[in-house]
Amino acid sequence: MSDDIVYESAIVSVGSDVPMFAEEGMLIIFSDSAPDELRDVAVIHAHPDTEVVPERGDVVEIGSHAHRVTAVGDISGDNFRNLGHVTFKMNGLK
Repeated sequence: MSDDIVYESAIVSVGSDVPMFAEEGMLIIFSDSAPDELRDVAVIHAHPDTEVVPERGDVVEIGSHAHRVTAVGDISGDNFRNLGHVTFKMNGLK
C-alpha cells in the first residue's frame, strides 16, 4: 500500500445504524451537509472541496483498517465531489 495520501477527511459523527451496515460489509459516508434522514445510516465527514474521486485500485484507510477499491460506479465521482458521498461495499466484487 502506498504512503501517498490523495485525500484526507475527518469524521464528524457516526450514525446509530452504521454498525449494523458494517456487519453486512457496507459503509456509507456523506459530507457534513447531509440531510438529517441520512445521518443515522452514515459516517459524516468534513468534506473539503476536491477534484479527487475514488478510483479502482485506491486504498481506503479508516482508522487502522485498510481496504483496496476493486470497483467504482459510474456516478461515484460526481457523488463524491458534490455530496461527499460514497458507499463502500466490502464484498470483493470487480
